[in-house]
Amino acid sequence: AHNYKQAAKLALALEPKPSKKPSAKTSSAGGAAPWPAPTALRALALLRMGRVAEGEALAAGVREKVATGEIPADRDIAEKLQLFYVHCDSALPSALPFELAWAANPTNPNLAEHAYVAYLLSSDPTSAQKIAARLHRAFPAKNYHPWSLLALHASPDPRLRPLALATARKLLAAAAGAPPISEETARAVVAVLADGGAAGGGVEEWGV
Repeated sequence: AHNYKQAAKLALALEPKPSKKPSAKTSSAGGAAPWPAPTALRALALLRMGRVAEGEALAAGVREKVATGEIPADRDIAEKLQLFYVHCDSALPSALPFELAWAANPTNPNLAEHAYVAYLLSSDPTSAQKIAARLHRAFPAKNYHPWSLLALHASPDPRLRPLALATARKLLAAAAGAPPISEETARAVVAVLADGGAAGGGVEEWGV
């Protein structure tokens, strides 16, 4: 257990070896690009060994290749990179890998949903709310308003609380086909959405 040196060696063994031949991605024959996950995992192992600069350099290289499209940007590599940034004392958010993967796969809302959750878990509800708003614009058929409401409610910024309450009123009124409700009821809606049903039912029960 905790044999990070051995983990780094195993990850290195799985990394694609340098070759003078065209890569699988650029060859005329086509085919899959090299699997980038071992490099991200080796970065994490180096980080846990205390070789922080080496780990950060490896992770940055993978992140740059994901951003430029040089290597596949999918949930697998996003999860591996997120592991690194969760354990790294970095200014970069742990949600960033999922944002990069979503940028490369804009029709996959699941990647953005992971970014949203990562922002909430890292106490950045403002960024989570922005992701929810982008999700709503990209996928209007799916109701992401409660996601935005939860992020607004979780924000420590008191200036956002009136917006959260106004959003809650609209959500419940739209669900019930009724006029805007009172502030007290709106507060209860916010509590229900934020607590996942602690105030008497989940989001589905309220119809929002």
